[in-house]
Amino acid sequence: MDLLQNPFHILQATPRDDKHRIMELADEQGLLYDPDACLKARSEITNLRKRLSAEIAWLPGLSPTKVKEALLLLESNPDGLREMDNLNGIVRLNLLVAGLSRLQNLKPAKIAEWILEISRLFDQLIVTELYSTINEDRIVSGFSKVTDYSWVESEVNNQRQYCKGIIISALENLPQKERLAAIIFVVVSSTDAGKEQGPIIVDIVDAYELESQEALEKSESEIKEKIEQVKTCAASGGSDKILSKMIGELLGLVQEWDDIAQPIQISKKSLGLDHGASQRLAYTVRGLALHLFNEQGKLDAAQQITTVLQKLFSEVPDVAELIATDANTLQGHEKAKDREKLYADLKPISEAPSLSAIYGIGFRLYGSSDPDRENGSFMSTYYFTFFFFPIIPLCRYRVILNQTTYHFLGKAALRDIDKWHRGIAVALIAIFVIYSFIGKKSGSGSADPSYSPNDQAPISSQQENTNISPSQPNSSGAEPVVPSENILSRNSLKTEIENEKKQAKEIEGEVLGMNDQLNSYKLQLDTHQAAGEYDEYNALVPLYNSLVAEKKSAIERYNNLIDEVNQKVHQYNSRRY
Repeated sequence: MDLLQNPFHILQATPRDDKHRIMELADEQGLLYDPDACLKARSEITNLRKRLSAEIAWLPGLSPTKVKEALLLLESNPDGLREMDNLNGIVRLNLLVAGLSRLQNLKPAKIAEWILEISRLFDQLIVTELYSTINEDRIVSGFSKVTDYSWVESEVNNQRQYCKGIIISALENLPQKERLAAIIFVVVSSTDAGKEQGPIIVDIVDAYELESQEALEKSESEIKEKIEQVKTCAASGGSDKILSKMIGELLGLVQEWDDIAQPIQISKKSLGLDHGASQRLAYTVRGLALHLFNEQGKLDAAQQITTVLQKLFSEVPDVAELIATDANTLQGHEKAKDREKLYADLKPISEAPSLSAIYGIGFRLYGSSDPDRENGSFMSTYYFTFFFFPIIPLCRYRVILNQTTYHFLGKAALRDIDKWHRGIAVALIAIFVIYSFIGKKSGSGSADPSYSPNDQAPISSQQENTNISPSQPNSSGAEPVVPSENILSRNSLKTEIENEKKQAKEIEGEVLGMNDQLNSYKLQLDTHQAAGEYDEYNALVPLYNSLVAEKKSAIERYNNLIDEVNQKVHQYNSRRY
């Protein structure tokens, strides 16, 4: 019952007016307004049973001054009713319901706020307190007290139906898309995502379910038709791209169906029930996923469907649990399929390749990709190195790194990027050799045997032996020349060169050990990152960065030492006997 249509408002009476005063008010108001309406109002509030309906739909317990203030606000600014304070539950509930029926041009979010507050007030309504308030007014007015408690409960239920009607009417004033958004917001908020239940909300959803039944049935029919088309495409050998597109269209239809059904699903969940239509549709679409995987071997297509079903039907407990099991099973098959791919192109080897190097010139493994989480193996590229720099990629190996030791599982071909790397490196080396040959052919005559300085590496023992051969008698048989200070100085330089070569060799060993440790760190970092173990990942980063800095420092010391050796080689070669 609307407040402004309530018999107490028509007669300008209060619940504490006695029967004689009500008769007087009916006569007075009958002279000013519709006498039949006033006569009917007098009859209703003097009849003990009908009076109870008017009392519960009125503002019981509120003073006449406050009643006048509230009704004035209802007619002039209904949105301001929510700001009134010191009101009991039934009074505030009846005012907000009357206010909602008079609001104009509200956004969905605003209407949702009003609906939620009305629902909360009704949930918090205590019938025993209302029973006492009504009887207090009746004692003052001289009317008989309400003796049957069930009468109050019955009238409260009638008011609940009135509230539902006002809310549904307010929602119907919204465009369809906005109305659905408002209902979903109200249902999710009022039921705490399906964990609690509000009677007003249940009434709203029941009405919504009845209204949307035709749309859901039509949408379900379209979905079933699309499922048959997908099956036909898969059976006829259609491409995965076309099949994926068709499944996307199907899942779009399922999404539209779920948008309509979602408020119903959440409300049913709050009651501990499943939505039958949602169950039926979910099982139908799930059946397609099973068919595609079991009959057609379409793992990706089955996962595409299952992933969306998990998201859309999370509010339907039985369905959500079953689909979660399907998703785990498919994920297991996906991991097995991915692992097969890791080893598909791998060829067995009879022995491990050489990883030795002298002064950084030799063979090393660099990089890690395509990790196998089960055994910790990964693919690494086998390079020919020149002073620790990977120059020419030769092939790839799947290996397991155990601290500084590699266990080789098999050999694979180079990737396209590795082939480009190899081609460019070989071309550059060829150009260097050609230019060196041309330069040598155009140079002057040869000098005495001497050390050859090198900007990148220390001298070799063979070069050194060539330069320090003892003096021989000349062909005329003269006495050999006595060694001069120049010869002694060359011997001293030789000793220094030998010592610095030894130091360079030690630094080279340090760098090799650092390379192995960095590869180990890199594998651990990749593993932690892939597993989402961010604490372990972040703890290892400083160690990795510190070792990188230490390696750079060692290489710098190595290069400086090589420069010193080359300078002394120049000095050695410039001195003559």
